[in-house]
Amino acid sequence: MAILTPDKTLEPSKAYVRTPAVAGTFYPADTFILRERVDRELRYAESAVVELATERRIKANLPKAIITPHAGYTFSGGTAALAYALLEDGRGEINRVVIMGPTHTVAVRGVACCNASAFGSPLGDFPVDREAEQYLLDHVPCMTVNDQTHQAEHSLEVQLPFLQQTLGTVPIVPLNVGDASPQEVGDVMRAFWDDPGTMFIITTDLSHYYPHDTARRIDDQTIGRICERLLPIRTQMACGANAVNGLLDVCIERDIKPVLLGCSTSGDSDQVSVAGQGRIPIADTNEAVVGYASFAIWDDSATHSDSSNPSQASGAAQTVRTAGAAETSHTSQTTAAASHATAASQAQDAPHVPSPSDIATDLHEVGERIAHLHTEAHKIAVVHQVRQERRKESLERGLSNLVKHTESYKKFSADPDNYSSDPATNTTNMIPYNAGEALLAIARNSIAHELGRPEQQIVTTEYTKWLNRKAATFVTLTENERLRGCVGSLVATRPLRDDVVAHALNAAFEDPRFAPVAVEELPLLRIEVSVLSKPERIDAQSREELAERLHPYSDGVILRRGKSVVTYLPRVWEQLNDPRDFISRLLLKMGLPADYWDDDIVAERYSVVSFDEPEK
Repeated sequence: MAILTPDKTLEPSKAYVRTPAVAGTFYPADTFILRERVDRELRYAESAVVELATERRIKANLPKAIITPHAGYTFSGGTAALAYALLEDGRGEINRVVIMGPTHTVAVRGVACCNASAFGSPLGDFPVDREAEQYLLDHVPCMTVNDQTHQAEHSLEVQLPFLQQTLGTVPIVPLNVGDASPQEVGDVMRAFWDDPGTMFIITTDLSHYYPHDTARRIDDQTIGRICERLLPIRTQMACGANAVNGLLDVCIERDIKPVLLGCSTSGDSDQVSVAGQGRIPIADTNEAVVGYASFAIWDDSATHSDSSNPSQASGAAQTVRTAGAAETSHTSQTTAAASHATAASQAQDAPHVPSPSDIATDLHEVGERIAHLHTEAHKIAVVHQVRQERRKESLERGLSNLVKHTESYKKFSADPDNYSSDPATNTTNMIPYNAGEALLAIARNSIAHELGRPEQQIVTTEYTKWLNRKAATFVTLTENERLRGCVGSLVATRPLRDDVVAHALNAAFEDPRFAPVAVEELPLLRIEVSVLSKPERIDAQSREELAERLHPYSDGVILRRGKSVVTYLPRVWEQLNDPRDFISRLLLKMGLPADYWDDDIVAERYSVVSFDEPEK
């Protein structure tokens, strides 16, 4: 790697929009699939956040900084989501995010910004706060401008979809941290640390390509050192060590500590070990893996600086240097913290017998602290409940517009041989109201049969006729609330039973986005079967006319142009509830500009009857 000459000035004439370098490899390039993936990771992480709160490990307010991994979402998405789930209430409150990560392709001396005016993402472009960057260039000696080091760098890019789904399209300050001391990197952060509208994202992975059991030992030591602010973290322990060291330099100065949220490795199949819980079992101890962890840093005094107190800063630095020299090994965050605290206490504190008044004072302080922690946990639990209620209300509003699964179905289910049409929803070849039991069993049995597992019995006497009618279906598989496979068709070409079997097998074993379902996953799968009505053409001569004719939450929409065909199922309205946005995303999915329209575009609508299994 070549080290380039430093540049200290942003040039307006060189401004550009940085295009994503790893969309489609590290994370999905399709807008809907990416948004769904990120949202699922965040929903799963929220439950872990509530658990951390009830265990009194985290605070209820927004953190000042987080540390997240930057690998492909398949490997580290769940670990990153733990940190981002803490930011969801910061939308509108945070107006600048400084993102700092390592350089993997082009080395640089110092900390490098670039001339980009925006960073592109499948979920929307992020504006770059160029004024903030120029301020750093003018006031922080280690800052430089380097476009090449940002061109193919993935560590900052993979943060953007999570940032979009939590804080929104907030202005960012993207910085690649190269060869720089903790003090130098810390100076970059100190420039904006006391601004309450600025937060920091530091990104790093942990150990790289050690055998799984060795990797975990190394990572546990690194996690312990980060939580105890033991400088330096080495690049052999974490690829983003230089950025992390700068954050720890600030933490030491301000007397605050990173809090572990969770950790994992690439061999853990995106299963995260939440802080305070044991690690999941290792499948192959010799497998070469990469380690990941996420942390949060709270600073309740972030509106004022403690750096004006030289003795306090010097004392903190001296403490860390001493501890760093004495520290020899850490097997986990807990043992690292405990052993360091014990050693420090034994070395510095002379033994004494506390007086009754000292004990009473200590007990009073402990009681106040416990009460405070209970309050913090309650706040986070309430926030989680409010979010869940908002999602439920949104879904209920959508379903109220969707005239199906209601009394009109029941009148048909009384006579299984008379399913002609439901004019309220334009659903042809009507199926019984209680058809879900049979359809879900058929889907599950087809997967179980392929895996060589026992199948459940289905009584199909009254269903025989409608199961033999041609129908178009989609089968969706989820595992732990995360998409595991989804395959379907828009046109009815075979009997309903055969269509469900085919799509269940394809979703489980042929969806190119996922590895084939393993036999041990079968009990964990949640299956949804959706039956589509026959599409009907929408008479619309423009985008505006089409938007007026759509029925949000009810219509599945197909756009055709030549040989290109794209669709969104009705459930996409939960993410895109504005018809104009819905159409724009479909056009982008087709490869056309979001505001494009011509006479060759044909729009169609269809409705969906969905049945899903109970939550696992």
